[in-house]
Amino acid sequence: MSIEVQTINPGEYQVTQHDTASLLPAPTDTRKQFAWYHTAIGVEGIVDTVTKKITTVFSLRGIALGTFEGTFGGGILIRLEMISEKGTVKLSVKNGLELWVKTELKAFIGRIDEEAKVISWGEKIECAGKDDSED
Repeated sequence: MSIEVQTINPGEYQVTQHDTASLLPAPTDTRKQFAWYHTAIGVEGIVDTVTKKITTVFSLRGIALGTFEGTFGGGILIRLEMISEKGTVKLSVKNGLELWVKTELKAFIGRIDEEAKVISWGEKIECAGKDDSED
């Protein structure tokens, strides 16, 4: 979910919550949809196997913090400096056919240090840039 705040009049505001699906490109045969959740963290998005781009909506405690984009070669790195969470969340392509998420966070519930495969697709795609298969 994302939150939109609009000023109606001085001192009057409208707060609207939107579904994150409206923030992402529509899935197709070459755009693979994914979702990954861990405690208060949510990552939903699209992997485009033709353009080699990753588009994701990152959420914390159910509130979307924004839409983030990266490439297969570079991935996406989100640095958090929040009151209740500090650290990083990284999305990267490994082996040319898998999207992985790595979290290194100090959160209100304790440390979250985890790496997990989010999605895989059928054929290996060569990535330009850093080779993450060794991570």
